[in-house]
Amino acid sequence: MNEPTAVLQEAQRQLEAIRNKLGITPSISAPIAPDAPKTIIPPPHLGWESVTVTAVARQAETRRQKSTFNADWLTPTTSSPITPAPLPPCSPAPDITIYPDLALGMLREEQTAAGRIWLLLRHLDTNGQGWLSIEEVRARLASKGEPLRVCGWRQMRNLLAAGDGVFWRREKERVWLFGVMKTAVSLKVPYLQQRPVAVPVAALAKSIGSARAHLYATFHSSRVKATGAASPIARATLTDLSALSGHTQRKYERQAGVTAQTNYSIGEKIGGTNAEERAWQNGRAAFTFKDKKGKQGQADSSYVAWQLPNSYAGPHAHRPRGQQKRINRKLADLFMKGMTGNGDKTMIAYRPRRFFADGNKAAKESTDGSHYWRSHHNGIWYAK
Repeated sequence: MNEPTAVLQEAQRQLEAIRNKLGITPSISAPIAPDAPKTIIPPPHLGWESVTVTAVARQAETRRQKSTFNADWLTPTTSSPITPAPLPPCSPAPDITIYPDLALGMLREEQTAAGRIWLLLRHLDTNGQGWLSIEEVRARLASKGEPLRVCGWRQMRNLLAAGDGVFWRREKERVWLFGVMKTAVSLKVPYLQQRPVAVPVAALAKSIGSARAHLYATFHSSRVKATGAASPIARATLTDLSALSGHTQRKYERQAGVTAQTNYSIGEKIGGTNAEERAWQNGRAAFTFKDKKGKQGQADSSYVAWQLPNSYAGPHAHRPRGQQKRINRKLADLFMKGMTGNGDKTMIAYRPRRFFADGNKAAKESTDGSHYWRSHHNGIWYAK
């Protein structure tokens, strides 16, 4: 390397003298980043004695340092990443919509245990996707501490096996839930006659006895009319619909909060042409009614009367019928094609009406047998 010439050395000494005079000390302690802008060095013909150039150089250096600081401050770090807060889970409704005809079908076919699981799984399927994972079924319905726990996992496996093909199709990791129409076919329900009602989830999540009682009570809840109490219905008819004995019906009515009302019918005056026949037809249910206040006619007149079946009112609120008509049309097509076989005696045929709101409707019925219509007194019916 060639040594600096005497002229160059003299120039260097003059440059240092000028720097000392102006108070300029070049900083070489901090390394400069490769992409940082270089310090402005004036060309030799301007010289460091130029105050303007020195001020411009200092401003450029200040901007470079601020730019470096801001870049470092905006650089994201991996130590504390910012993650969005998870959305709150969709909370299921406190009630479950149940078709009473399906509830009675579960009782008749002795499928209430698996049917209760089907109702709870449909309740948990808030997204309407039609399936739940086995892990979620176990976590929500068979784990200790869960509000909807109904049994242990061993019993849950048995229930999933019992309801397979009736309420759902089980796979290795999922349970595919059947819809209302397919479940109705499995339970041999040809028609959804009663309007749906809302049953509290807590009532189904309790004991199996509580679930059976509320499933039975849905029938009475759906029959309550907006204009008054439901029509009378006999215990024998309730037995045909639910396959429950009279003793079990009374037990479930007390457990679910079903109320009963006694009904009577008043016929002809004693001594009339049809009085004895009425008394003979109704047997031990017939008795003599003396109208002391004259509400049926002349005061102190006696009439033949007899006790009718009770009316019942369930504890559940009504729900809109929704797609009930469309489901019934599809059910009619399926059963007309003989999906349940020919001559199946297990099918429930609903009986013709015998009780009406007024006498005009009762008179229009052309079927044989007695027909009744309401009086303005609660629990009293007139006979045709």
